[in-house]
Amino acid sequence: MGTSASGFLFGENKGALASLVAFTATTPSTAQVTQQNPNGGGLVFQIQGDSITSLRYSNTIFSGVTTLIPGMASSAKSVLISFDPTTGQLESVLPVSKVSSSLAGKKGALVYDGNVLAIWVHGKNLAPAGASHVEIDQASGKVLSFR
Repeated sequence: MGTSASGFLFGENKGALASLVAFTATTPSTAQVTQQNPNGGGLVFQIQGDSITSLRYSNTIFSGVTTLIPGMASSAKSVLISFDPTTGQLESVLPVSKVSSSLAGKKGALVYDGNVLAIWVHGKNLAPAGASHVEIDQASGKVLSFR
């Protein structure tokens, strides 16, 4: 995952490590992780810092490491990530340059409006041109819709 990180998150499945996400901010003391689900559950998180300069993850201890930043989303100010509650693996990664959130979407959805740079789901970028509106199911962590 690299020699240093500002923070990390991990997912578990039946008490075993299922996934690991490591990130770096330009100034490590600015790094924050905020749970997005207002009802608990902790499946969706926002990683923030003065600028996210590195984000790497692995969905199993046997697979290689996937680097998303630096790369396609090098100008990310924050990153939304979600975990699958059944497998503990990383479900989605959404680097953003500016975003606001609400609960105004579909029932049980977290809604994000702003400049979403990409929408990575299971290693595939579903929105290479980005998006301005994304809805994520707060129970499953799955991206429900985007435009």
